[in-house]
This record gives sequence, structure tokens and C-alpha cells, in this order.
Amino acid sequence: MLNLKKTSCRIFIFALLFFMSFSLSSANAAQYEDTKNHWAQYYIDYLNNAGYIRGYEDGTFRPDNNMTRAEFLSVLLNCIQRKPAYISYISGSSWAEVILDEAVKQGILNPSEYPTDINPYEFINRAEAAAFIARSLNIKPDYSPINFIKDIEQINSNPYKPYIKAIYKEGIITGYPSGEFKPYDKITRAQACVIFKRFLDKKIASYNNNPYSYPTIQKHYWENLTLSDVYAVYDKAGNKISSGSISRLRFRINNRSTLYDLDEIKVDPEYDYIIINNVKYDVSNIQILVRKNYSSYEYEYHLKDIYTKNNQLVFDCYQRSSIYIDKYYDICFYDTNYDRITSFDIYDLSVYLNGRWIKMTDSSLDILNEDEIEYKNKTYEITDLYLYCLYNNKQYKVYRTSYYGSKLKIYLETLSKSEYVAALDDIVFYEDGDRLNWYAEDLDIKINSRWHSFMDLSLISQDLIIYDDHRYMLKDKLIRKYNYPEIQYIINDAYFENERLIIKIERY
Repeated sequence: MLNLKKTSCRIFIFALLFFMSFSLSSANAAQYEDTKNHWAQYYIDYLNNAGYIRGYEDGTFRPDNNMTRAEFLSVLLNCIQRKPAYISYISGSSWAEVILDEAVKQGILNPSEYPTDINPYEFINRAEAAAFIARSLNIKPDYSPINFIKDIEQINSNPYKPYIKAIYKEGIITGYPSGEFKPYDKITRAQACVIFKRFLDKKIASYNNNPYSYPTIQKHYWENLTLSDVYAVYDKAGNKISSGSISRLRFRINNRSTLYDLDEIKVDPEYDYIIINNVKYDVSNIQILVRKNYSSYEYEYHLKDIYTKNNQLVFDCYQRSSIYIDKYYDICFYDTNYDRITSFDIYDLSVYLNGRWIKMTDSSLDILNEDEIEYKNKTYEITDLYLYCLYNNKQYKVYRTSYYGSKLKIYLETLSKSEYVAALDDIVFYEDGDRLNWYAEDLDIKINSRWHSFMDLSLISQDLIIYDDHRYMLKDKLIRKYNYPEIQYIINDAYFENERLIIKIERY
């Protein structure tokens, strides 16, 4: 498939804002007075000459200045050729807010990791940069113990510990000559250039090892399409339906009854038309039907624009008739007596997904319809959910939903403590009355004669666990630390105390 760059005002305006932020001062082969004989001159010149980073209008690069979060993400997005998809995000927003917004959409920046608003102008530290780089390269976090860095205590206390180890092993962000990683140290512009050069080398090596994972240039239009050729479908408000959450796409012409699958159409993203049965149709005459994973619904949208992004197609639509639920304004909660719970505030609520409590306000969590929510491209049935309310420190189980009068009504059953579910990263282990310095991420659990990572459990309570959609009793299960597989323990009791799950074990 051909990735044609679409000449549109969207790209022009973003490019203008981006280069204004770095104050382009000279030609591509610029030399800066303050980088001559600098230890990172080679890396600075490489990034500058490739157009990924620029100096300032006074002719300096300021290599030893610390880099802000927005500046780092801006260069990173430039390196992977990902730009904001919507001009509306630029209008009325600073360039830095545009960068952060796009980084969130690309899965690089996770707003839930910041207890308050994300400050784009705050200096970025080495641990945070490690997470951004790993996510950009699709490098999985490494939860195994770290024993080769001197400042191990600082790393163990850092929320980005698994990313630090993964990126350290890849050689992209390494330690200091002292043997320390210094996760909380700020990153200078010179250090960032070294990191991005290694990042680009890794990106190129990844392509060389698997060149067929990228679309092949054939003609001026796209054909023989599959879902892997689709980056996302966007609605009018800019809400993203990523291809990973879509099970089927179909198209029709001017509301006719005949439907065409993705592999039955050809697309020209440069001139905004679709070819069906050798006839060209402007996108304004096309409707697209989207079916999401684990859903029997098909949502119909009216196509407005087609363009390419990340060597994939983007179908830009506005929603016609399907339900839109704003989680901040359109949800009401009711108890088992059908009385409305007026004390609930969405800012106090968390939802239990895959063994973790996720804030309802998390930007990655969306209400799809009266039956489903979506979190990080995966769909969940609302009636399978547990909720935790910070206001009263109680847990609830959703047992029914309904949609009436533009409001989603969610009916909740209050749980007793014996029914509570626990976050996998908030479990306390005891042996012979002594609390163990154990973390669930370091453990394996034996299920059906096989060992599995403890973190693969989708639910755990004091009585049961759920693994791969199957329920098992927790008591009498064997566990072990994965780095000491010869020593096994048996679970002989579990209960909630002070809102935390206590698990008591003994040597098996």
C-alpha cells in the first residue's frame, strides 16, 4: 500500500507551530557556536541535520539546558512521524498542549500516571523518558528484578521501574559511569539527542529485521485492504476508534442497502474518493459501519475525509445516529431499591479492570453504549464491572444498566467485604505472622498444573481468582517467586483488612 502525504492545512499548521517552538535559526546543516567541541556534538548535528530538532533564533542550541516534557515529546513524535490528526486541537491551544494531546492518542503518554494536571513545561526526568521511548517502540515493560544498577532503591521506588529495565537492556538510556541510573535526574537537550539517535538506530534495525510489517508501495490508491491497513476511525469530536478495537468495517453508498466489506473497496486518500465496482465515489457519498470487538452492534458514521497516518488509513467521520454518552454528564447511579445515589461523583469512582483499579476519569476509558465500556482498545461489558467509591470507601457490583432520556442508568449492588476485589499491586503477604516484602509482579501462581504470572489474573478476591475467564478458588493454590522457583508456598487464608487483601502463606 502507498503512504502518500496529504497536503493539507492540518500538517502545515502543526509544522509551523512545531518549528516556531524551537525557533528555527538556520539551514539544515546548521552549526551552533555553543556545540562546537561539546561531548554530544555528533548527536546534536545528526538530529539537527535530519530535521528532528532545532536550535534557537540567536544561533545557539543550549545543549546543557534541561528539556521540558513537551519538547521531548515533540521531538519523539517527529522521530516516529506522528502528527496531531485534527486541526481543531491546535485552534485555541498552545503548541505544547497539542503535543501532549497527540502523545496521549498515540499511547505514549498516560494521563492517569499524573495525580494532577500534566504540566507540559515541566522538565522531563530519565525514568519518564524511558517509559515514553519504550511505548513508542512497543517494547514491553520488564517486571523482573533489577540487580545490576547501584541505585536500585531509587529505581524500585519509581513507578516507571519496568520501563527503566526494558530500555536499559535495549541500550537506549543507559547508566552513568558511576554505575547509577539516576531515574529522577533531568534530561538535557544534549542527552536527549543521544537518546533519540539510539532510538532511531533501534527503529531502523527493527524495520530491517521485519521489513514486511510495513505497507508495500504499489499504486496511487490502496486496495486488498484488511484491518491492519487501518489506523483508526474518528468521529466528529475527534474520538478515536482504533483498529485494534474493531472487528469489522463495512461501507455503503448514499444509504443504499448493499454493504461492501473492507477488501471490496479501493481508497485514494490523496483525492478523497473510494472506488466500488470500478466506480469512483466522493467520500461525502459514503457511510461506514463499525463493529467493535465483543459487540453485536454496528455503529454507522458518515465519512468526511480519508488520509494516511503511520502508513495506515484514517477514516474521519462524524456520528449520525448512534448513542453518545458523556461519562461526566450522562451517567446516573441507582441502588438495588432503584433509588438514585446522589452522593456519587465520577471523580471519586474507579472501575476494576484486569486486576487494577482505573479512575473513571482516565482519558483512555470511554463509555461506548449502554452495555459496554472501552479501555485501551479493549471492550468490557458494563454488567461485569466492579466500582470503588473513594467518598465512602465501598465497593459495588454493576448488575443492570438502562438508557432513557439521554441518560445511562447504572444500577449497583453494595458488596460486603468478603466479596471485595483487590488490586494486584496492593496485596500484602504474610508468613508465620511476619509481613513479607513481596510484590505480585514478582510471583507465579499454579493453575491447572501450570505456572502463570500472578499479574495475568483478571480478578482476585479473598475467595476466588479469575484467569483466562475461568474461576478458581484462591485457597490452597501454590505460589512462588519466579526467581526462586524451587521454593513453593501454599495459600491457607485470605481476607480484607483496612481495605487491603491479606494473603497468608506457608512453605509447601
